[in-house]
Amino acid sequence: KALLDLKLYEDALQLINASKLSDEDLLEDFLFESVLEALEACSLLQRSLELIKTKLSSTSDTDIHVLHLRLIDNLIAMKQYKEAQEHLSSISELSFDAENQARVSFSTGLCSWYTGHRGKSQVLSHFLQAAKTNPLVARYFTWIGLYYWRVEGDTERGTKCLMKALTLDPSDLSCALLLAEIKLKTDNESHVFVVNL
Repeated sequence: KALLDLKLYEDALQLINASKLSDEDLLEDFLFESVLEALEACSLLQRSLELIKTKLSSTSDTDIHVLHLRLIDNLIAMKQYKEAQEHLSSISELSFDAENQARVSFSTGLCSWYTGHRGKSQVLSHFLQAAKTNPLVARYFTWIGLYYWRVEGDTERGTKCLMKALTLDPSDLSCALLLAEIKLKTDNESHVFVVNL
């Protein structure tokens, strides 16, 4: 646990493997979140997914909403969009706080984007709902900007959203690269901006 707390993930995972802890041991509340964080930091998403599914199936705890969202996040990261979408449907009756409801909306939008099951305006609707519910998450504005630019061809709105995202998270390299790509493609002086990384 100390190695996990110090964020020495690879060392902690090696020790866990060497000690042959069972899944039941890893599901203990004092260890579970840290083990998931370590697995995700080391890109061992499939193993993280297995533990989350095991925990969900073995718990009667009513406060497992965030665990469902973590499972969905991992499925999306692993590009298993259909399974993530199915899981989103299965939790549609749960009540979430505002921050996590924004995550549900955003994840639904991402799954729709990648699976093409809904009209593109539905994708935007989910992204906008996420940003409205939690306007401090840069990622939401990045995707809204990407939608406006790539789907609707609205460079100005796309740029404004991407700039908002970069204001919220100046270290977001992917957002900065999207802005640079817009600048290169439009070569329009009205879209001049400075990115400090």
